[in-house]
Amino acid sequence: MPQPPPAPGTPETPTATQVKTDVGTSVSLLLGAFAVTALMYSVLVLRGIDVPLLG
Repeated sequence: MPQPPPAPGTPETPTATQVKTDVGTSVSLLLGAFAVTALMYSVLVLRGIDVPLLG
């Protein structure tokens, strides 16, 4: 949805709300990737496949 043009004299910088949304999206993506990795790891372990941890 298009954003209204900034008010006169307002610098065109992202608002705090937009920054928080971007950070929240990044955190959600990281948590989602971690959850998928943990889920796949636990499935392999439950099947009796020994999966060495990274490192």
